[in-house]
Amino acid sequence: MRIGLFTDSYFPSINGVSVSVHNLYEELLDLGHEVFIFTNDHDAATPLAHVIRFKAFRPPKKALKEYRIGLFSAHKIKKVRTFKLDIIHCHSEITMGRIARKVAKLDGIPFIYTYHTMYEDYTHFISKRGTTALKRFFKWVSMFYAEFASAVIFPTEKVAQTFAGYGFKNPYSIIPTGIDLSKFHTLHHPEDLAAIKQRYGKPFPHLITVGRMSSEKSIQSLLNAIKTLKEIGHTVHLTAIGDGPDRQGYEAFVEAHNLQDVVHFLGMIPHDQLPLYYHMADYFVSFSKTETQGLTTIEALASGLPVIAYEDIHLKTLITPHKHGMLFKTEAEFITHIKAIINDPSAYQVAPQDLVDITRPYDKKTYGKTVSSLYDSVRQKDHSSK
Repeated sequence: MRIGLFTDSYFPSINGVSVSVHNLYEELLDLGHEVFIFTNDHDAATPLAHVIRFKAFRPPKKALKEYRIGLFSAHKIKKVRTFKLDIIHCHSEITMGRIARKVAKLDGIPFIYTYHTMYEDYTHFISKRGTTALKRFFKWVSMFYAEFASAVIFPTEKVAQTFAGYGFKNPYSIIPTGIDLSKFHTLHHPEDLAAIKQRYGKPFPHLITVGRMSSEKSIQSLLNAIKTLKEIGHTVHLTAIGDGPDRQGYEAFVEAHNLQDVVHFLGMIPHDQLPLYYHMADYFVSFSKTETQGLTTIEALASGLPVIAYEDIHLKTLITPHKHGMLFKTEAEFITHIKAIINDPSAYQVAPQDLVDITRPYDKKTYGKTVSSLYDSVRQKDHSSK
């Protein structure tokens, strides 16, 4: 099949959507499909034959500096139609989604829609005012694509329940986003890990968090907890990887409360080097309440790193407390877990292989095969109805 993957966000921007689209591209290619990625232009992008970029601009909001938005135009639609696609798979809604939907409608091509982002949790990036209206708008946009689609993919049951709350009643498939787990299972260059540990390693317990440095990830709550632990005499080191609009504010908080000796911001790390940092730490921590799937959590588990995370619905089905890590609902519960770990580390030891085993359904090969099978079934239905 000739498959078009449409996304507003792709490399060099690193986020869950761009990684998901890239992994799907690689697996579909291995399965023998012709695959093209349609996305917005980016000033730091490397030209690639399979990536078709359209002119776009950076939104004025500083918090959205890594995103690009393009105009909906007849020229772009005409160019996409020259590729004679068999399947259109839409991964975002703002620019490329509109183009994908229009081409699918004009050419009668099956339209697959994956909902990646809980937009209701991100309206503050656009405006501090009128968030109620923005949330209504994003619900409408999401339903607009889902109800048009030949098939809808949700990465977790949490997302499916959200759409049920919107009033969505059509069939859907739950297909977890695929990750290249092999990169996290085994480190092929132990000397690189030794160098990372020598430079960034800290005494037990050493926590690591990976992701966007912004308010929806609840980083402030994590820093508050680290501050409280230090005040009551418990030294806990935190390494924070990632960048974002609120990073400077978090760094200022750390400096104001003399936490520089226990909280360390490393900024953005190349994705292929992340396994080294997961293997360096003792626990992965996440306070985020807005994840659709939590890909960094799965990466950490695949690295054999136990997780201490906010008890979200998608993690409750993945993590068994004390076997794979611990879940919490409040800062106080998190602090209680950390104090227990410090007081008796042996009581909280987990088997790394158990952590690796629970991530196997998230392997990108499984992801590619499952999505490819969905394409086949949709095309068969499409042909039978004509």
